[in-house]
Amino acid sequence: DWTVKLWSVENQEKCKQLFEMRSIDLTSTVNDVAWSSTSPTVFCLVAADGRLEIWDTEKSTLDPIVVQQSKTISPGVQRTTVLF
Repeated sequence: DWTVKLWSVENQEKCKQLFEMRSIDLTSTVNDVAWSSTSPTVFCLVAADGRLEIWDTEKSTLDPIVVQQSKTISPGVQRTTVLF
């Protein structure tokens, strides 16, 4: 469904969805998500189309704060992981 969902997990029986984030024009599979090691509200995702998005849930759960569309990846190569 091309979304990133943030869940609160207190224990195995008690899970609660906190946020559902999706860029309006994201139509590609989300390959990976990583949390910032220095900011607890910031995470980054990489999609199969080469897009890199940085989200800050403290600022917005509707739009990423940075979107970078990569045109420099070689044909047939796609980003699959992200690391802060």
